[in-house]
Amino acid sequence: MPRTDFTISTPDGDAAATLHTPDGDGPWPGVLLYPDAGGVRTAIHDMAAHLASLGYAVLLPDVYHRHGDWAPFDFATVFSDQPERARLMGMVRSLTPEFVAVDAEAWVTALLERPEVGGRAVGTTGYCMGGVMSLRTAATQPERVAAAAS
Repeated sequence: MPRTDFTISTPDGDAAATLHTPDGDGPWPGVLLYPDAGGVRTAIHDMAAHLASLGYAVLLPDVYHRHGDWAPFDFATVFSDQPERARLMGMVRSLTPEFVAVDAEAWVTALLERPEVGGRAVGTTGYCMGGVMSLRTAATQPERVAAAAS
């Protein structure tokens, strides 16, 4: 599945993002995929690629962009390593409903502006922390989110 790396401007700075698309010509329906607390990593890119293989243009944004160039978490030890657990939970707590709403507008706008995306509304999905963000996006962007799942 093709993957395009790009940057999304938000009111709080630039955020890295990737767009995963099916093979072939689009446009396709857009889906905003939120990661779990661990943030964007290989497993989440694999999920985005799987959704793309089903016929969607999938946006995967760095929800922790306010933390700069943050180091990925090792999920084999993050919950048993107290400093790493504290870092993870601090980053999770930084995603206030207000910040999620601000970012949701930037994510949905960026996705709808992509030439690979057709339509005037997108879907959102995520699990764990990402599921909450998906539903908050639908609540704050009701005219531009056609479906949301957690």
